[in-house]
Amino acid sequence: PLPGPLPLASSTFRTVTVTWTAALDSETPPAELRYYVFYKESGDAAFNSSCGARSRGKQFGGEFTGETTYSAKVTGLKPAFSYDFIVIVRNNAGVETAFPIVTKRTFPSSIPNSMLLAIGIAGAAVLLLCCLALYCYRRRQRRKAAAAGQNPNTNARARGVITVKAKAKTDFKARSKGELSFKKGETCVLLGEPTAHGWIMARNQAGKQGFVPFSFWAVQKEAAGAYAKPAAHGAKGSHAAAKGRGTAAKGSKPGSRGSAKS
Repeated sequence: PLPGPLPLASSTFRTVTVTWTAALDSETPPAELRYYVFYKESGDAAFNSSCGARSRGKQFGGEFTGETTYSAKVTGLKPAFSYDFIVIVRNNAGVETAFPIVTKRTFPSSIPNSMLLAIGIAGAAVLLLCCLALYCYRRRQRRKAAAAGQNPNTNARARGVITVKAKAKTDFKARSKGELSFKKGETCVLLGEPTAHGWIMARNQAGKQGFVPFSFWAVQKEAAGAYAKPAAHGAKGSHAAAKGRGTAAKGSKPGSRGSAKS
């Protein structure tokens, strides 16, 4: 057989791909010619023949046949090593001829496996330290907040703003604009502090706001200290204030409950 031109080769850091075209033979059709690929590390002069390839080299794959262009991807090579590759063609009479030998070097590995492992371990350690630092920081902030007395219920007066949840002890129906009706057992948020006449701004769960009698509400026990004792009347006096709009309660309309008129 008459071999074709010098085979082409391309490489990665562990593979080399050898490509060649079909040979010519006077007795055997090109599609019936059989090809074999051998390889070994470079440096052996006796490898450049059919006998030398079979005795000194390592065969890749099996038999290649039936094509006009062939390609063999040799795997499992060492990084940064030079290898010699030779293609042998055989006709139907058993006569073998070797293609020109081709030498190709694999690429060096960019990062050793040991270094990759070390980088992975270091990254995991850094992530763990960041999580631990964040946990310690948040815990320290919570302790500072507790030490500074920033509990919104027990120290609302010190912060200047009071917002406390409370439950209605009885029903109340608004009698003027600015007041807020509610039912017994309803939960609202009390805003600010009671006026001198015992009224306080409240917001219900629907988002509506208005003044309500402060004494009609059961404030959470832990939030009770947020309010000074109002100059109000208790539940009984608040009923009187709600009924007697023409007297003292009338002088504290919702729009002016912050200032008491007697």
